Amino acid sequence: MKEALATSRTWLYNITSSSVFTA
Repeated sequence: MKEALATSRTWLYNITSSSVFTA
C-alpha cells in the first residue's frame, strides 16, 4: 500500500508537470 501511494503521487506529479509544461 505504501508503494502504491508513492506511485500514485509520482504519477500525479508527472501529469501536473506535463500540464504545466504544455501550458
